[in-house]
Amino acid sequence: MKELLKYFVENIVAEKEQVQITEEESEGLKTLRLKVATEDMGRVIGKDGKVIRALRAALKVAAINSKLRVNLVLDEAENAKI
Repeated sequence: MKELLKYFVENIVAEKEQVQITEEESEGLKTLRLKVATEDMGRVIGKDGKVIRALRAALKVAAINSKLRVNLVLDEAENAKI
């Protein structure tokens, strides 16, 4: 899951080195926390949230094939370049 998300996001953002993905798991739910540079937040969210919804849908399809539950959370990076 993490590698799939990283592949998608690195092809969307301009600051590829700022992409950070952490993985947490509890009670059968895998939570992926995505941090990108502040400048790339708009690209990841997309117009009316279309890109982030598409990312979540792709992860959901992959999770169903693996018999998992997955959740994607977008966090703002604390140390983003200004």
